[in-house]
Amino acid sequence: MDAIRGIPTIVVFTKYDRLLVSLKVQGVANLGSVAKEYLDQHCIKPIQQLTENPNLAHIAVSCAEGEHREGLEKLIELTYEKVTATFGSQMGTPSPVSVVTQMAQRVSPRLKIEGSIAIGKQRYWRALTSGANFWDHTILECLAVVHTDIVSVWNFNDPSQYLYSTEFRELMVNLVGTVDASTPTPHLPRVDTTSKICEPGPPLLAALPVILPFKAGLSLVQWVYETYQRLPDVHRKFMAYIVDLVHILEILFALTANKNEIKLTRGAISLAFNAYYPSAIQRDAHQNIKTRDYKIPGRDAVLEEIVSLLGTSAIDDSGISRVLGNISSADLERDDEWRTVTDNSKKTR
Repeated sequence: MDAIRGIPTIVVFTKYDRLLVSLKVQGVANLGSVAKEYLDQHCIKPIQQLTENPNLAHIAVSCAEGEHREGLEKLIELTYEKVTATFGSQMGTPSPVSVVTQMAQRVSPRLKIEGSIAIGKQRYWRALTSGANFWDHTILECLAVVHTDIVSVWNFNDPSQYLYSTEFRELMVNLVGTVDASTPTPHLPRVDTTSKICEPGPPLLAALPVILPFKAGLSLVQWVYETYQRLPDVHRKFMAYIVDLVHILEILFALTANKNEIKLTRGAISLAFNAYYPSAIQRDAHQNIKTRDYKIPGRDAVLEEIVSLLGTSAIDDSGISRVLGNISSADLERDDEWRTVTDNSKKTR
C-alpha cells in the first residue's frame, strides 16, 4: 500500500441502495443504522487494515432514483476538500486545481457558490469601492466580464449560450436597477409567474408563455453607459449584480439537477428568474446593499458583504421553494422566445 501513501484517496462503495433494499426485504428494523454497521464491519474496516490507515476517507453512494439515492453530493464535497487540502492555496488565492474541481462538478450547488466567490476574489471583486480594476471602462463592459466569469463556474449544459445572451444580461441589469428603488420589488401579476401555469385547469394554461418582468433592452438604464469612476456608489450595483446572478443560477441549478443530458432552455432560465424576482431573499439582499456603509478602513467591506449575502441559500427561501415545487419537467423543456411585459402588452392590445 506504499503506492497510495501520500496520495489523496477516497474509497467509494457503490450501489449502496442494493444493501438497503436487501436489508429491507429481510424485514430489518433501523435500516440506516444496520446498513452502516454492516458496511463498517465488512467493507470499511478490512480496507483500513489493508492500507494500515484508520483515517482513510470513504463514502457509500447510490445513483438509483428514489428514496435510496444518496451520497453523491457528499462525495463531490469530500473530493473538493481532498483536492484543496492537497494543492492548498498561495497567499490566500485558491489553487487553480480547486477552482477547476468546483467548475467541473454538477452536483453540489454550495461548491458552485464557493467557486463563484473564489473566481471573484481572484479577479475583480476586491476593491470594488475604488474601481481600480475597471478604470476607464463603462459599467456595461465591466458587468459583462463579471457575468461571464460567474456563469462559467456553473457549467450548465447550455449549447445555445442563453446564459451569455444579450437578453439575459439585459434582464440582470434591469433587476440590478431596482436596488435604487424607494419601494420594494412588486410581485408579478399572476399571468407573469409560474403559479398560473401550475394551477389545475384546461390544457391551454400549460401553453402560456413565461413573461419576464422588465421591458426589453436598456433604453431606460442609462447608468450602464457611464464609466465606473463617474457613477456614485457604483459598487452597490456590482454587489447586487453578483448576488442576484449567483442566486438565480443556484435556483436554475436546483431546477435542472439530475437533468444534465437535457439542454438548457430559455423557459428554464425565465422560470428561475421569475422565482427570484419577487422573493424575500432578493428584497433583503437589495435592502442590505442599499443601506450599509462599506467605507471601513482596513477592510474590504464590500467583498465581506457579498460573501455574507451568498451564504444564504436562495433555495431556503420559502416562496422560492414553493414555486420550484410546482414546476414540471415539461415547463423546463420549453424553449419559447424571451418574452417581456412589453411584448405581452403588445399581444393583448
